[in-house]
Amino acid sequence: ARERVPPTLKARKQTARMIDTTTATALGECYHPGHPTSRAQDKNSRLALLRYMLDHHLIVGSEIGVDWALPYLCYSEGMLSPVPYRHPEAGYLKPNMTPVENTRRYQLNPAVRAPLWELVYHDCSVSYWYWGDASNTFPEYWPRRNAFNALYATPPLYMILTDEAMYLSQRDRVVATHQFLKPLFAAIGFSEMISHRFLSSDRLLQQSVFASGASVTVNFAGTAREYAGGNIPAGGYRLETRTGAITLSQPGE
Repeated sequence: ARERVPPTLKARKQTARMIDTTTATALGECYHPGHPTSRAQDKNSRLALLRYMLDHHLIVGSEIGVDWALPYLCYSEGMLSPVPYRHPEAGYLKPNMTPVENTRRYQLNPAVRAPLWELVYHDCSVSYWYWGDASNTFPEYWPRRNAFNALYATPPLYMILTDEAMYLSQRDRVVATHQFLKPLFAAIGFSEMISHRFLSSDRLLQQSVFASGASVTVNFAGTAREYAGGNIPAGGYRLETRTGAITLSQPGE
């Protein structure tokens, strides 16, 4: 890092750094007599690497996330995408991938997900989808991912293949997603998530409450659901703050 980071910062303006796999791989041990290493020493070395980035005033992130790294970890790429339920080729992002059963049944199924990480660490670190399991990876599930991002008050993530046509075809949808989620970040920001609950027996109407005083109620169902004397459209959400409430529909709906 000492050899690579300073020349990079001198060559171009950079405000953030992604350190791949540092918080994704398990802590290891080494029994070689020339360089024995315990898991504690391995952890301290990884923390020193992340801290070095902060010393250079960089917003530092890594793949997935782990609690011991949070004093130095600003964001986690992949924390919203549990590893066992990603597409098996998500690390290669091949064109025209279709979701496998585990992805549909668990990863993208709101009835079986609970935001345990966000309930503890939403105010400490920003969570994203995995790069090969991004908001636009399976376009038919883009609205579903938007709904998860609304419920958790986390940003979307896009992976554009080296194909200008793909970017041009999805550009308007990216902008629409930004407009759909933008009110949440103004109201919630880095606030602590203080509660999450299922409001319906099928678990498709869910609500998260934040320390800022805001609550987000999301309708994952395919039809509108009644809530607080009104209706939340399919895939939409209702944001309530101390100053009022708004209901938003999915882009294009």
